[in-house]
Order: sequence, then C-alpha cells, then structure tokens
Amino acid sequence: MSIAGLMLCFAFNAFAAQQIDSINNAPHYNLAIRLFPEKHRLEASGTVRLPATPTDRNSIKLLLSEMMSDLRVEVIAPNVSVGTARTEKVESGVREVHPLRPFPAGESIVLRFSYAGGEGISTVFYLGAEGSFAGGLNTAWYPYPRDGRAQGTGTLQFSAPEGFTVIATGSRRNSSAMEARGDFRFEVARPTFFGFAAGRYTVTRRGGTVPVSAYLLRPRPNINTYMDGCLRILNLLVQEFGAYPYGEFALVEVPPEQAGRAGFSGASIDGFILADSPSFDEEFNLAYYAHEIGHQWWGNLIRTPDIRGSYMLGEGMAQYGALRVIETLEGERAAETFRRTGYPGYAADQSGFGYLKQAAAGMDHRLSDLPGSPVSHLLANSKGFLAFDLLSRTVGRDRFRRTLGDFTRRYASQPVTWDEFLKAIENGAGRDLDWFYAQWFERTGAPEWQLSWQQRGRSLSGVVTQPPPFYQTVIEVQVEGDNCRQTTQTIEIRGERTEFTMPVSFLVQSVVLDARFLVLHWASEYRAEAMALAGYTKANGKRTEGKLDEAHEAFRQALEGVRMPDAYGARFMLEYGWARVFIVQKKWIEAKTHLEAALASPSRRADQLPFVYLQLARVAKQLNDTATLRRAIDGALTADANVGGCSGVASQVRALR
Repeated sequence: MSIAGLMLCFAFNAFAAQQIDSINNAPHYNLAIRLFPEKHRLEASGTVRLPATPTDRNSIKLLLSEMMSDLRVEVIAPNVSVGTARTEKVESGVREVHPLRPFPAGESIVLRFSYAGGEGISTVFYLGAEGSFAGGLNTAWYPYPRDGRAQGTGTLQFSAPEGFTVIATGSRRNSSAMEARGDFRFEVARPTFFGFAAGRYTVTRRGGTVPVSAYLLRPRPNINTYMDGCLRILNLLVQEFGAYPYGEFALVEVPPEQAGRAGFSGASIDGFILADSPSFDEEFNLAYYAHEIGHQWWGNLIRTPDIRGSYMLGEGMAQYGALRVIETLEGERAAETFRRTGYPGYAADQSGFGYLKQAAAGMDHRLSDLPGSPVSHLLANSKGFLAFDLLSRTVGRDRFRRTLGDFTRRYASQPVTWDEFLKAIENGAGRDLDWFYAQWFERTGAPEWQLSWQQRGRSLSGVVTQPPPFYQTVIEVQVEGDNCRQTTQTIEIRGERTEFTMPVSFLVQSVVLDARFLVLHWASEYRAEAMALAGYTKANGKRTEGKLDEAHEAFRQALEGVRMPDAYGARFMLEYGWARVFIVQKKWIEAKTHLEAALASPSRRADQLPFVYLQLARVAKQLNDTATLRRAIDGALTADANVGGCSGVASQVRALR
C-alpha cells in the first residue's frame, strides 16, 4: 500500500474511532412514553445508562422541565449504589439525584426512572389534541445530564390514542399492526436530543436517495410540490455540506396558534422539520425550507457546547445554505435580492439591509460570541450568512464545499468549538485567514466606501477610500456608458486608500462599487432609510426580547421624534410595532387604535402592509367587530396582491372569515 493510502486509511480509522467513542460516551436510553393529548399530558418511564467518570460522584444533576413532576429514580448499577435514589429540585428545571452510596469512579451508571406531566406550553413543546410536538434541545421533556454529554442514543417507544400517528427522532421500527394499535418505536443511533410530534396525520411518502414524507393535519393538494421542493433542496445541500446524516426526511405540520405560543413557525429536529399550518397553505417558499432543512446539518448534526459561535454554526450556516440553494435554483438575480433585502415571503430583516438597520439602531455585536437573544438570532441570519458567503468565495466554492463535507463527517454528533471550525476552514483553504476572521467575526460594523473617478480618453482612473477600521476585500467595479455599454473589473481594497485604473472604450456615465452587493456594506441608498427606522428597530428589539414596559416607552419616545416628511414610513412602522406589544398583552382595543393609526400614516411600507391588515383582522376577530374584520381581510388580500402575492398572509387572513 502507498504512503498516501496508509495515511488515508489511518485518517478514516481515526474518524471511525472518534465516532464510536462519541456513541459510547453518550447517555443510552430505553424510554417508553404514553401520550394523552386530550389531557395535555404524557407519562414516561425507562432506563438510562450514563458513562463512567474518572472520579467518585455523590450525585448527578439532570435537566427536566418544570412541567414534569413525580420524578422517581432507582439506581440499577453499579452494584454499590443500587437502590431508590433521593431526588431534589436544586434550581428551575434541574433535579439532583442522590444515590444511597456514592457512584464510584470508572463504572457506568444505570438509572430507572418515571415521571409525568406536560400540562403547559414551552419553547417547541406542546401536548394537545390539535397536534403535539416536543424538541428536547429546547425543552427538557425527558431527563438528561446537565453536565457532560446530554445528547443520547437508544430506543423510544410511544403509545398514542387511536387515530394518532407519531414521528420521532431516529429510525422507524414500526409494523402496520403496531401503528394500528397506536404503538410507535424508534431507534436512535446517533447521539442527539430527542424530539417527536403526534397528531391525526395524513401521511404521504416518497422514495428516493433520501426518502421524503409529509405528515399533515389535513390533506393538501400541493403537497407533491412541497415534497419535490424538499428533494431539490436536500440534493443541493448534500453537495454543499456533505452526506445527509439521517435515513429519511419528513415535513411535519403543527397547529399555528400553539406553535406561535411555543416560539416558532418552523423548527428543525433530527430527520424532520416542524412547520406551522400556514407554511403549507401558501406557495412553497424555497428560502424558508432551505433554511430549515439546512439545520439538519447545522444545529442538529453539528453543535457547539459553548455560546461562542453557537448562533453562527446554527443559524448562520443554515442561512448560508439557503442562499446557495436560491443562487443555484433561481439564479444570481434572486440571490442578490436575498442578500440585499431578503427573499420574497421570507423574513425580510434576514438580509444585508436587515443588518444595517440593526447597526443603525446600535444593536450590533461581534458574530463570534453572540449572546443568547432574539437580536443575536437576527444578526446571525443577516450579517452572519453574508460573511459566510464572502468566506466561501474567498476560499473558493469547491474548496469550501469539500472542507464543510469533511467537517460534518468528522464532527458528526460530537461537541465542536467555533475555533475548531475556523481552523478547519483555514486548513481547507491552505492559507492564513486570521485577517478575514478578525474583520468579519471579531468586530462589529460593515465597510463603507467613497469613490471618486475620472476618464481620460480610453482610461478610467479611480480612488476608493474608507474610514477606519479598514476592510480588506475584493469588490467589483461596474462601469456603464453610452449606448448601454458596460464593463466590470475586480479590485482588491486595502487600507484607507486604494487607487485603480482600467481601460474603457466608451464614454463613461457612471461607476458603481459592488453593484451586486456581494460584500455586505453601507450602500448610500440604505443609510438614510436605516437611520430613519432606527427608533422602530430599537423599540421592536425590546418587544422581541419580551421587555414590554421598555418597549412601550421606546415606541412612545420614537413616535414623538418622527420627522416630516416621513419618506420611509417610520410612523407607520412605529404604530404597527406598538400595536404588537398590546397584542401580546391581549389589550385588543389599544392594539386596534394603533393599527388604525398605522394605516392612516402618510407613508406606508408596501412590504409590511399585508401584515398590518392581518393583525387588524385578528384583533377585530377578538373584538367581534365584523365590519373591521371584513375591511381588514379585504385590505390584506389587496396588499398581498400588490407585493406579488408572496407575503404569506392570504391563507391566514382567509381562515379568519
């Protein structure tokens, strides 16, 4: 065997050993769950084997949601600790298990446990006859270790009422006879957080390299379009990120009201995504589903144990995958729209302009260590994915793909740090990238360039200046002239001042830097708008963080400061945002007052107008105001049509009739 062959074999064996070690060191469960959706309750029992540690332990701390009660634990192994354990609630969501005698070093621990509960709603968790869902990463609906490895393997067995179907993490091991009895079994081979959904589902399955299924609460005539779209996305993301990590993929419908109260409209769990009903009622949104499917790799398969880099390795990379899907399937023009102002019908603020609005409002932060907050989620999905796209083009698309594929294979279902990710990209690139990481991940802001130019005969010369801190990057210079003639050249910008010359064969009329917005930057057309909307952006940030008293005051102060003429619809957005605070508080009359004030504003934003009418319709429904309800529904449908029917509100507002 050649030296290269020996090295490849060694690397493969090292990766395989790493994977086996990861599985052996993960908690292993045999978990039985009885679901009682009508009672908003589950009852669970089972065993878990925890790996040995090098030191004795007097206790183990387990995470288990406050909604779960009656936790009983018995130690099965090791022999010296066997017996009924004492459990103690030491802090919210944390139970400490005290054995009769300490757990000795070097021996694995087996616990038998039982508990019940679930009568409530939490992040990605709800039990009910309308449809149930649970994400273990978001809400600890089953007990797992607080310290050390929390992601587990094992067997999940569900018992559900007649007519209910269960989908869960892992490979299905159900026979038709089992399903008819309401019994469902899943084998989880990769360490992960367990999740499930249950409902009176209509199930459609499609074979293929990656089998795709849809679990719907009611049949949809467009479901084949959705499944085809998911297959196209999966095929493309396999090229970008490496092999699909699970045996099959499923779309799972969840009730919208309960999903909204649980904090999501879409959520990714190993092997499937949860999507609320409106997501299935509109045309298939390529960016939305590409992002959620991207989480099958980033956030599910690849996770960091630290807050540092967690948003970027989850949200940022999933959003980067969505951009690659859009560019490949719909072309560069659609990708440019996504980069600039967001994909139609998808979250508009998850874009370059969305980031610039955050920055203008003083709500910026380094991408490398984003803290846990809704603002961080937005920063990763706006500036973050654009930084990854630029990194990909800096490294080279093919090199970046190969590096990501190697990375997801090597670190599948294992804890990995942000710094290990950056080092892997640098190794794959074969060159130093510290300069890139420093300017895009370790500091706030975005570049802003000033251009001056002059033409002398067949030569164009120009100077690009930028204020500190300086950015190093390659950008396009687009030159347009008479008779619609055009030429483009790339230049590298470094430092405060960059000079360039280029040949031209026509009379130059305009010169534009980065006309396709390939590099996130302060474009002149965005600064004035971002600054005009800064008051709204800041106040709305308080709302999304749940700081409602501060949000009320911020909206009040910002409205007092609106300047006329209000070219960018600041008053419109502020009245709308303030109404949403009252909606959260179920103060329907106050909400209606501010929604009507938004609609009466001198300048209204067309992209947000459908949503204002939708909220007005919902408020009118609460107030039994039929006249306002009819007017709001008609307004929403008209406003949606005016933006190309892609806002996603049409089906939601029709359901209110």
